[in-house]
Amino acid sequence: MTVQIDRTSKINDSEQWVYLTVNTKYDVHEFLHTAPQELHNAELQEYVDDREDFYVCEIYRNMYPHAPPEVYNGSREKFEEWIETEQTETDTVPWTYAHPKGRTADGDKISADTWKLLDDIKPVVTAGTVDPITNITVFLEKIFGRRDV
Repeated sequence: MTVQIDRTSKINDSEQWVYLTVNTKYDVHEFLHTAPQELHNAELQEYVDDREDFYVCEIYRNMYPHAPPEVYNGSREKFEEWIETEQTETDTVPWTYAHPKGRTADGDKISADTWKLLDDIKPVVTAGTVDPITNITVFLEKIFGRRDV
């Protein structure tokens, strides 16, 4: 796994944006972070390389917001172990805010009404005829009626 610096841009006299490509164990992701303005070339590469685990964990946290707290707040190794042993295809669908054990990412219990809504929306989102956001929009319009924004 590697971290590649794609480009940088100045924020102010002390900081710069660093546009990165981060290779995780499973995929390649773009990532934006900051670094001290005085770092360039090899020094900047060393700086981002030292933060590789942080970048990878942040990517996983965005991909799996429903991960149990001990995984979500844990190490990269703990996250990757959990992904390999606990994740299934259904855990990566758009409603990943729902924890598989019947709790939200915040630990609140999911009501029967919410489960019913999730069951109703799942075939619409996974229909594959249109992108998931459009599918969800169409589904919600059926429930609540069209809403012009």
